[in-house]
Amino acid sequence: LTQLVFKTLHAEGFHPEISMLQEAPEIVDIVSEAAAGSFLKQDFDALVPALERIERLNVTALVDVPWSEYGVELHQRYPRAKLIITVREKQGWYKSYW
Repeated sequence: LTQLVFKTLHAEGFHPEISMLQEAPEIVDIVSEAAAGSFLKQDFDALVPALERIERLNVTALVDVPWSEYGVELHQRYPRAKLIITVREKQGWYKSYW
């Protein structure tokens, strides 16, 4: 997505080597807190504070967790957004990511 000139948020709360940290170092805490809340409560609304901060950063693409858990809700919030849905075996993804 970055090569396609999308300003992309790559799960900063879980992968701290990503470049968004230089622009908004607080994003790790914001995304981590929102993700934890959304997973504990199974509640998309817990992500809203993080989404509002992400909007102010003019991010145009979201990748990985927690966003991948809420495709339907994200599409309802951003109806003009394009969604790319991929399916992958969890264990293989985990090994490739870490």
